[in-house]
Amino acid sequence: MKVEGHSSYCISPLPYSASSPVTPEKAQLQKSKILGDLAIPDRYLVVTEDPRTVWDPFPNRRHWEEAYQAAGITETISRDMHAGEGETSLIMHLMPKAVKEDKRSDCDSPDRPFLETVGMKPYTKSGTIGFPTRAIAEKGKLLLQLLTDQIASTLEDIEKIK
Repeated sequence: MKVEGHSSYCISPLPYSASSPVTPEKAQLQKSKILGDLAIPDRYLVVTEDPRTVWDPFPNRRHWEEAYQAAGITETISRDMHAGEGETSLIMHLMPKAVKEDKRSDCDSPDRPFLETVGMKPYTKSGTIGFPTRAIAEKGKLLLQLLTDQIASTLEDIEKIK
């Protein structure tokens, strides 16, 4: 997405999947699904030596943590990691009809030592790790704006050092 007032662009995160390998070809397909016709240079797509891991450095953990705090998200990104207050607030802002009020239930699961090995299932019955009942669309709107501004600023800083 083009960032108003900036010559750089925002880069949507590419999903990480520990359960199914993500090849560079799958990453390119996913990138085109997420970004459409935007011409994002491949230098912003990182494929690690582990063929299961494809990630995009924007937004990174620091961006998310700072945006969570500034948007008033009550927990850390680690405690509110999946379908919690942050993600649900974003969806409530972007696609409000997609949030099923009767399905929102909190799951506090701070100790997940084998999450990357066994996945989420042993740690949550609902598929949530976090606090979606605290979500509101206004937090999602602010979170999106904060992330967009941080990413644009980071890309501008990168361009300056080239």
